[in-house]
Amino acid sequence: DDVARIVSALSLSAGECFVDLGSGDGRVLLAVHLATGARGLGIEAAPGLWLWSWLRTARRPGVRVHLGDLRGADLSKVDAVYVWGTAYSVGTPGFTAWLQEGLRPGARVVSYGEPLHGWSPDGVDGSGQRPVHRYVV
Repeated sequence: DDVARIVSALSLSAGECFVDLGSGDGRVLLAVHLATGARGLGIEAAPGLWLWSWLRTARRPGVRVHLGDLRGADLSKVDAVYVWGTAYSVGTPGFTAWLQEGLRPGARVVSYGEPLHGWSPDGVDGSGQRPVHRYVV
């Protein structure tokens, strides 16, 4: 139900590139791609979820999924990052330092749920099940 708010916060246009960190079964990755025309990369560490995501997106040009640790991702050319934030992930200084080092100025980061540790949001939409935090690097 909250995907529309996530899509809006990412502010993507056709041809831009976004990464879904911890993309799970790929439903948000695919929904963002279909709504915006942006190229999407999902990164998932759990093999079962990665396979589900790969099956869901395999025939979609402009969308791909990668099995592996998200910290190995090159974020230097992406326009936006989406993450389902938990205190365990986005609430840590190490995660936000990794984002800060890897993203270019002007890139957007959207966290669904928890705020990013030490960052001030550009906006927060609290109208749904969980808050959507938007940041601009």
